[in-house]
Amino acid sequence: MLFTGKGGVGKTTIASGVAVALAAAGGQVLLVSTDPASNLVDVFQTSIGEKPTPAAEVAGLDLMDPDPEAAAAGVRALTSCGREWCREPTG
Repeated sequence: MLFTGKGGVGKTTIASGVAVALAAAGGQVLLVSTDPASNLVDVFQTSIGEKPTPAAEVAGLDLMDPDPEAAAAGVRALTSCGREWCREPTG
């Protein structure tokens, strides 16, 4: 699922609630924030970074807060090469 909208409308709160509910129902959930002002750290009170981190109090829920600029750069590099992995120029 993807939650989007204007700032301050509760996207993180809703996404967090849905993620917890899905994990509680037995699902394996990865909650990823692409918001530079992300507050998943506050919601789950744990350090979150570039790699999936298990939510301490919710079995089946991993959290991830990648650098949106680095991710966008990776997508731009990939799409500029016709959706194939780019190779460094030789010689």
